[in-house]
Formats: sequence, structure tokens, C-alpha cells
Amino acid sequence: MSRPYQAVRAELFANEIGQELLARRLRISAHTVSRKLNAHTEWTLEECYQIMDLLGRPYTDLPLLFPRKGRNEEGRKCVRKH
Repeated sequence: MSRPYQAVRAELFANEIGQELLARRLRISAHTVSRKLNAHTEWTLEECYQIMDLLGRPYTDLPLLFPRKGRNEEGRKCVRKH
């Protein structure tokens, strides 16, 4: 089984955005980002939109990156962009 929010993790990794940077951009703690990425705490809709903006992704991709209960159907590997 894949990790919660695997698509978000892959996009953040590919764009060289770590949890600390994401936390600063969302104005929350890195601990809170970790809890959200591990599906212990829910993302707010505003946070989802902010992440989509940060990644340069269209809002229509929101269900792909933030699926119900954080589980993506397909396994995606993390690939860093050069």
C-alpha cells in the first residue's frame, strides 16, 4: 500500500520543496505538515489550493493530489526535476 498523499509527496520532491519550506509557505509548523502528509490531520481546502499554486498545478488536478483519505490509486515514484 502506498503512503498517504503519495502524489503530493512526489510533486513536492520533484520540485525540491521540503516540509520546512512548505510549512513556512502555509504558515503552519513542520510538525503539522508531517501530520497532514501522514493523514493524521486533514488538509484545509485553502491549504490544498496554496499547494496547487506552489506546484503550478491547475485546480482541476486537486482530486489527483488530494484524494479521499489521502490514498492514491496508482503508485508514483518520486523523481527529482533537474
